[in-house]
Amino acid sequence: MCDHFKQSLGMLTGLEAKTVALLFEGMSAKEAARVLQCSHRTVEGHIGNIKLKLGVPKLSAQVLYQVLAANDKDWNIEGLGCSCHFCK
Repeated sequence: MCDHFKQSLGMLTGLEAKTVALLFEGMSAKEAARVLQCSHRTVEGHIGNIKLKLGVPKLSAQVLYQVLAANDKDWNIEGLGCSCHFCK
């Protein structure tokens, strides 16, 4: 994982981090909205902000895993390359 990606992880808000966790569990934006008690448009806004902050075009399972693993302070994720905009 590159330094750009690590630095941008620190910019995620608490709600954005919760959104990542819910999406990683396989929830849709509507399902995540029910859990977060907000509208699905709000969750879609969180998703857009997350993608912008991380510099990724989509939140793939790989990106979601990197974010969750990074929140546990495990920076060495074998087999996963950086998917940020800066490293492509």
